[in-house]
Amino acid sequence: RLYEAAFEEQFGQTKWLNYRGLGWGDAEAAQLAEVIASGVALRLKYLDLTSLQIGSKGLKALADALGKEGSAPRLEGLYLNQNQIGNEGLKALAAALKEGAAPSLKVLTAD
Repeated sequence: RLYEAAFEEQFGQTKWLNYRGLGWGDAEAAQLAEVIASGVALRLKYLDLTSLQIGSKGLKALADALGKEGSAPRLEGLYLNQNQIGNEGLKALAAALKEGAAPSLKVLTAD
């Protein structure tokens, strides 16, 4: 519990998360999604997930997390280039955004 409180406090102050090129896949994306869904990323403005191994399953988890009310209200940039995301993942993200996920989002990159 001590570390959990410290993590939540520090994570809650974070404005930029850069996981570019770490080799993450769907499992790591799902773990990050759990953290975002918990509501501790209130100040997060930029999330860089470029050059990873995230597929549709991982993006669906992130889309679900972003769709939870208040999960990332200040997120302005989401960078997803150079992953393995398929149409299903992109459709899930599009649906979440259409429903109001990440209301401050201004930049979304994916290829």
